[in-house]
Amino acid sequence: MAALTFVLSKGKLPVVLGVWIICMALNMAAHGHLLPEGSWHSWLGPVGDGGLAALVLGGAITSMLFRSLLEKGRRIPVIGWLTLIAVILLAAGIMTRPYWGSRK
Repeated sequence: MAALTFVLSKGKLPVVLGVWIICMALNMAAHGHLLPEGSWHSWLGPVGDGGLAALVLGGAITSMLFRSLLEKGRRIPVIGWLTLIAVILLAAGIMTRPYWGSRK
């Protein structure tokens, strides 16, 4: 699904980011037991609960950001921006699963 999203969107960052957000929301809803039990995920097929697709799309988004910032000639701040994004996402992961700690 992640590869199809990237190819069909022709590498447009807003589209890939939107699908990533949808996959993250689906994953959080599944792990928070907010979705009905049963075979609801059978029709989603390889997407499952969205976790693996979100992981791959996150890597694609990181490489797209890295490439776009390098094309603009910003070599030093790129690592700083990517580190900031990683820290924010890690903090969000710890806040959403505080009882089990970080599994990232």
